[in-house]
Amino acid sequence: MLLHLKYTFYILCTFLLFNNCASDPPSVYDEYDPLIWSAMVSLKDRLNSKALAKFQEAFEVLPHDNAKDLFYAAEAALKAGKNDVAKEFIKTAFITHNPDSTYYVSFFAPFKGEKIFDELAAERTQLREAYYANLPYPKQVLDDIEKMQNSSREFISTAHKRKTDSINLSQLTAITRKYGWIDKAHFIALSYKLTGGEDNEVWNNLKSIIDDEIKKGKLRKSFWTLLDDVQQIQKNQKQIYGTSQNWDEYPIMNLKKVDKRRAKIGLPPLWYLYKVHGHELPEGYTAANDDFLKSLQEK
Repeated sequence: MLLHLKYTFYILCTFLLFNNCASDPPSVYDEYDPLIWSAMVSLKDRLNSKALAKFQEAFEVLPHDNAKDLFYAAEAALKAGKNDVAKEFIKTAFITHNPDSTYYVSFFAPFKGEKIFDELAAERTQLREAYYANLPYPKQVLDDIEKMQNSSREFISTAHKRKTDSINLSQLTAITRKYGWIDKAHFIALSYKLTGGEDNEVWNNLKSIIDDEIKKGKLRKSFWTLLDDVQQIQKNQKQIYGTSQNWDEYPIMNLKKVDKRRAKIGLPPLWYLYKVHGHELPEGYTAANDDFLKSLQEK
């Protein structure tokens, strides 16, 4: 009898483990992202020192998640009169992400007269070398990803593109299995599905690897959001989460609950996009921004 109970308990535990009956454990992004949202709202409100403090708090959780956050942190530092701090943020962005030069120049155009940008220009070669030296995978992997992206853009027919995307997907799956997901490869996976790529074994293998990284907290829960919206638009001209701001042409399904859907996968409400980035809100949208702001203040 005791043995039977132990066996039943073991089966139950195994069932709970592999069927995710319990809620997913919190990931580092559950702590990091709200701090970034809080920093961005403060930056928009010209509370630059407060914004800088929030960015610094976020980077204690996750030091260099992406270049964009580091650039906005540098903007807050520059506006707060802390140019040396801004310079360190920008250097970190180049060492860890090697952002596009055009984006960099455009982003900091309002500050181009500041001395730190001459200093950074003199250090660019060193920063680029540090980026490649610190990669957690061979540089050849990035070269291969760039070739795949280029090949996906250069096609002579839809059939040719689908075949190319399928070959690229197989190569990307092998890379992801060995090194984990690499953000620069997002276009390859998206391109495959947007040209009618099937849910075949190769796609399912890649999706399984990515889903596993999401469950482990290595990737955001919102990873598939853009693809989900685009596929829904292709299906019925509507979107689920509002990642396309073309609200009139592609209305959001059940608009009243869109912020709840977004929150469930770790995205801020649509109101945040309006507040921080100036995006127009869809007609009929009512924002619970008071609750959202209160939650940010508690961070």
